[in-house]
Amino acid sequence: MKGASRGISAVRRSKTNDADRIDCAEMDWFVALAFLGFCWWRAAKARERAAELAATGIGRSPLYWVSNALVAVLFGLVLYIAHLPDQSPVPALLWLAALPIIVALLFLRRALK
Repeated sequence: MKGASRGISAVRRSKTNDADRIDCAEMDWFVALAFLGFCWWRAAKARERAAELAATGIGRSPLYWVSNALVAVLFGLVLYIAHLPDQSPVPALLWLAALPIIVALLFLRRALK
């Protein structure tokens, strides 16, 4: 037995190689259509929200732009943390940088309401 020398039983090896694959081609279309519908719905809601914010003049508010810049910085920080190699610890400085950004965003959100 070839598999026995590597510690794999012949029964297990044959079951994994001969297993029938599930055909999900029909489900792919459904998921794609649902995703496109969700994107369409979010775009419509974003247009409504942008029209509401433009009417109030929030686009000229420096607090609004500071909060958007902090969201971009936090997003970049999170992507950097996600880009770190697997099984490596996240430096404490990154967590200490993310915490004040999150707190500042909460205060800015409250101030913009």
